[in-house]
Amino acid sequence: REPWAIHFVLQLRCPLRLRATSELRSLSSELRTPKSNLVYSRTTLPRGLSVPRRHFEFHIDCPISADRVFDAMTDFSEKRTEYFPNLSKSHYQVVDRRGDTAVVIEGTGPFSSREKYDWSTKGRIWSVIEESNVAAPGGITDVRIAERGSGCRVSVALDRDFVGWRGGVIVAGIYMNGGKRFFRRTYLRMLKNVQRDRRHAKKWP
Repeated sequence: REPWAIHFVLQLRCPLRLRATSELRSLSSELRTPKSNLVYSRTTLPRGLSVPRRHFEFHIDCPISADRVFDAMTDFSEKRTEYFPNLSKSHYQVVDRRGDTAVVIEGTGPFSSREKYDWSTKGRIWSVIEESNVAAPGGITDVRIAERGSGCRVSVALDRDFVGWRGGVIVAGIYMNGGKRFFRRTYLRMLKNVQRDRRHAKKWP
């Protein structure tokens, strides 16, 4: 039986209104959900170990060109773990890379996910969770990058079904650190890492 604290975290309800667009749902349905004994699927979640779907949406205006940000976010070399502060080199593995798609395993500490990325549409990068020990398959991250003045705007939408005690820990951490601001800070740090890498002279607004 789960400790009462874990059970409480798993029963948290999101104060934000759930907003899953038909476009995001159609992207999710395109992916065949793999079966694994190491992860939970939506149809086989242990009783009491699922957390209602969370939706987060935010944007960041930055002084880096849209092309540079797009190139950095689709760079699946070792640089990826240098750009993204929440990725560990010990977890990172490129499973498959062809054309405008990639399948990678990434995470940090006890948390890991296998995700399929697609950037075949200019200015857009989306990924779908194939398997994970913290979220159910089908969770989507949709990133859109558009020119804005001399820089760009990065708009991000995430949908997640967190599962298991690890998912409960993630949910608690997210809301203790400001909900969507938790994810926004991660992307902000990533963009600043990209900026440092190119030694841009422009400062953040």
